[in-house]
Amino acid sequence: MISMKPIPIRIQGANAHNLKNIDVEFEREKITVVTGVSGSGKSSLVFDTLLSQAKHHFFSTLPHFHRGFFHMGGKAEAQKISGLSLAISLEQAETAPSSRSTVATLTNIGELLGVLWSRFAEQRCPSHGEICHTSSTPVQLAESIVGEFQQRQIAVIAPLAERKMGLFRKEIHQARQNMCPYIFINGQIYPLNERLPDFHPRKKYTVKVIVQIISDSDHQGRKVGLSAAIASATSWTSGYFEVCEFSTDTAALVGKPAKYSTLGGCPECGFSWPPMDSRFFSQNSLGRCPDCDGMGSLKESELGVDSHLYQHDLMICQTCNGTGLNPELDAITIAGHSVRSLYQIEIKQLSELVDELPKILPIKKKNDAFAMVLRELKNEVSRVCMLGLGHLSLERRILSLSHGERQRLRLSGILTEPLSGVLYILDEPSQGLHPADLETIWDNILTLRALGNTIIVVDHDEFCWKKADQIIELGPGGGIKGGQVTACFKPSEAVGWQDRSRTAQSLVTPRQVGGFEGSSIPGEFITISQIRYRHLDIAELQIQKHAINVVTGVSGVGKTTLVMGVVAQNVKRWEHYQKSLRKDPDGSFRPFHVGEIHNLSPDTRAVIVDRKPMAKSSVSIPATYLDCMGDLRDIFASLPAAQIAGLTKKHFSLMSDLGRCTVCGGKGYIKHSMKFLADAKEVCGACKGKRFQDVILSVTYKGYSIADLLDLTIEEVAEIFQNHRKLHAKLAPAVSLGLGYLSFGQPSRSLSGGEAQRLKLATYLREKRKHSEILLIDEPTRGLHVDDVEFLISSLKKMADFGSTIILVEHNDEVLRKADWIVDLGHGGGSQGGKKIFAGDVASFYDFSRSHPGLSKTGDYLFRPSDS
Repeated sequence: MISMKPIPIRIQGANAHNLKNIDVEFEREKITVVTGVSGSGKSSLVFDTLLSQAKHHFFSTLPHFHRGFFHMGGKAEAQKISGLSLAISLEQAETAPSSRSTVATLTNIGELLGVLWSRFAEQRCPSHGEICHTSSTPVQLAESIVGEFQQRQIAVIAPLAERKMGLFRKEIHQARQNMCPYIFINGQIYPLNERLPDFHPRKKYTVKVIVQIISDSDHQGRKVGLSAAIASATSWTSGYFEVCEFSTDTAALVGKPAKYSTLGGCPECGFSWPPMDSRFFSQNSLGRCPDCDGMGSLKESELGVDSHLYQHDLMICQTCNGTGLNPELDAITIAGHSVRSLYQIEIKQLSELVDELPKILPIKKKNDAFAMVLRELKNEVSRVCMLGLGHLSLERRILSLSHGERQRLRLSGILTEPLSGVLYILDEPSQGLHPADLETIWDNILTLRALGNTIIVVDHDEFCWKKADQIIELGPGGGIKGGQVTACFKPSEAVGWQDRSRTAQSLVTPRQVGGFEGSSIPGEFITISQIRYRHLDIAELQIQKHAINVVTGVSGVGKTTLVMGVVAQNVKRWEHYQKSLRKDPDGSFRPFHVGEIHNLSPDTRAVIVDRKPMAKSSVSIPATYLDCMGDLRDIFASLPAAQIAGLTKKHFSLMSDLGRCTVCGGKGYIKHSMKFLADAKEVCGACKGKRFQDVILSVTYKGYSIADLLDLTIEEVAEIFQNHRKLHAKLAPAVSLGLGYLSFGQPSRSLSGGEAQRLKLATYLREKRKHSEILLIDEPTRGLHVDDVEFLISSLKKMADFGSTIILVEHNDEVLRKADWIVDLGHGGGSQGGKKIFAGDVASFYDFSRSHPGLSKTGDYLFRPSDS
């Protein structure tokens, strides 16, 4: 049999964004890593060209009607692309997840547990603990209910729909025919003999009908009337009904309705659960806790903290114990376990329970449906544990997880599927991961390759470069200086490419293993004692002031919780306390989950530099974010041509109708909705994409109109205004951080997460500091090539020299080597972590790692030889 070599994926003439008509070839059934400095065109090549074309091929096979429900995207900007197959991608998620999102919802484990418990669990009475399985007749139930409600007026209710979509015409017609008095629609009562509000076909409604109101004072009469009403109600609902005290004066229910069923209920009180489905076991649906509305927590203080600190400013809901699930559902169990109890244990413990269930419940094991759901649950749990996340619990909010944990959760559904012949496209799978965790990820990627899949990875991590079959480097710079293929080689061929490729040069450069020097200058420290929060248990933590501090350790060990939770919250509370002293000199500082904090100056404030998108409007651009537009408007408004034309600085703003194009609103393009196709953008015919009116464009500075300046790079604008000290001072930090290639006027939403983070960092690079700032940055090297990291470290050093105290959560080797103070946490994720293993400078860390081999995974990787 002749073995044929797989046809490679070929891209010819790619010119999306800054790509310069390049040709690239990706080998089939191999791992290719695409790398290069920020803005070199990696995403333009892999996502905007390759993935875009793969999506276009797939969606073009769908009927026109169905295409309208998907975002198809445009056709790739390339002359020819061949060899494509079905593509699965995992792109960066820079936007913050919903505050309702949990490990249970992100992994599908919560949904599977809901199906299992709604179909096969044992239902007991919440009040008496009796099994609800004894069927009863309407007469028997009426006898019990009459005794319970005594002489009170009661309503018999038929629950027709629980949060379901529909128009309910048939049900309403039947209720009117049966002379039912009232109907409840989403908790609002309406007389059935009057006009009802219109139902929206795509909204969910809870609909209940009051079948009859029993007011007869005679015991026998009440029982007869009640049994007839029960029979009528259960004929609509397959055996289920509710009873509640009713007030005729207010036409309202009094208290909470009691639920019953003729099919089975508590033998003591007749209580019965409604027809169960998985929604009853979801904290975002019918199973949500009534006190915290499924959030699992309540706001603890009135501090004006930033939104990303919200998760740490919460008090666990005591009703549901932080799960967000209604505790009443604890009466529904399998092998003595409720769903809520499983949300509170670690997933690795859940894995053990899932393995034991067939042995505990041998009868249910024979049920095909039970076995199928259990098998799916076991697979989902195994995926999570396989990627080293067994320490998490299902109740954990995604917002509270580290970036590394979030990344692995997102990868769990992709890397563990046994597919073959698929094109996998992964955007920085190494982000937020410790080298020890990255090995686990790559074991799964190598398994995918062995199954005959093609994997293309956009990444900057040296570990990923070494594991790849092929490396493609784009460059040589960012923006207009990039967009070219500067190198294409196998990792084993790096020596031959080191003169032409920065990536190859980094691969062959020996790593510094010893010879580190400690700091000769005694440092000043902020000291925090008795840190007890989540899994953190640290007796004392020191943070060196006016220096670069790096908190490191394996994923899930508690780095983000320590820095963005404990440190950030305490500094924020310190700010709040110092301000409150003006009004209340006798006020006291209330620390956040720590004993004491020493050596914070009165003007200390926290500055958090995150990766959230910056765009607040459709015309947001780097020029506005760097606070340069105000200076530009002043310059242009002061020019003679502007004064002659009667133009003020407001005329030179994209936020004002005085000067911006009135047709496109200052966007430079018109968007056309194509209904069944992707939205199309057309350059505005009125302003030709310049965004301003002609009279504004006629005013120039050194031959440039304000629109011309927005088309230049930040570096070019900085050069033009090098003699304007104020404006140049705002641009210089962005250039020093390696962002000089960015277009001065490109939409902010088009920036990558790394670019957005560094642009925010640029706003803090000022020589004059008004406060004792503590800068908290979570993994600033994510998405950065080795050259970009050098820019970053240089800028951070400068900020520390200016007086800032910088605290980073980071794994990058180069950042750790250049840090002034290292705090290493261990030993594992979740309950196995939260301990301080080491704190000191890099020289002391080297000595510690050599004298305690295996104790610090960070030290083992940081000081390993280059060829290991």
